[in-house]
Amino acid sequence: MKTKKANHDPLGIRLSIIIDRLYSGEGLSLPALATEFGVHERTIYRDLHERLGCIDIIRENGHYRLSKNQLGSRKTVADILKLAKITYIDRLFPSFDKELISVLSGNVTSPFIVYTPPPEELVTPFGSFTILTKAVIQRKCLHFVDKHHQRYKKYHLYRLIYVKQQWYLTGVIDKKLKVFSYQDVMNVEISDDESFDINEKILDIIISEAFIQNLPHFQVSVDIYLKASDGSSN
Repeated sequence: MKTKKANHDPLGIRLSIIIDRLYSGEGLSLPALATEFGVHERTIYRDLHERLGCIDIIRENGHYRLSKNQLGSRKTVADILKLAKITYIDRLFPSFDKELISVLSGNVTSPFIVYTPPPEELVTPFGSFTILTKAVIQRKCLHFVDKHHQRYKKYHLYRLIYVKQQWYLTGVIDKKLKVFSYQDVMNVEISDDESFDINEKILDIIISEAFIQNLPHFQVSVDIYLKASDGSSN
């Protein structure tokens, strides 16, 4: 479906229309889009290959379309609110709700700057952040090697925490609460057949503000916390 105002639309509206058509399952043609929006084909090419590079777009028979893996994966407002809550992003705003999401939808230029200092060191390619995330969600044991080449088995990863420009692994191994810098973890493997139960007393310690603020000082076993909590994960 074409719109007569397309050739007067700004970048944001053009991209919004393209995204909507892709998620509707349409195949898009460079010449047709260039004519509709009154721009050069190179501009549309940049839209699809650069500006929308985060979307899994494929080219088939001269047309651009959304990959089968991503088609149908468009998130709802409820999904966005849930993501904001579980990543604590919602805490950054006086109000993070459906109305704010509606105002932001389709807008390419962000009205905000939330500056978070990047990690002090470049992210290691051995960290396997997605694997670690799955381990937390699925409560699966982890095996990995640290920077001293020491091997750890059956680590119970409770939470990944970002504080003071660094990601940390917080969890239990050998009945000890142990913290690792993400930068120091390598050769990560997740155990498909070994899981663990969360000890709520230990979790309360890990998510406490005092513990989080002092994470850089806890990169050694901290037996005292487990003794104080009177128990450990199974």
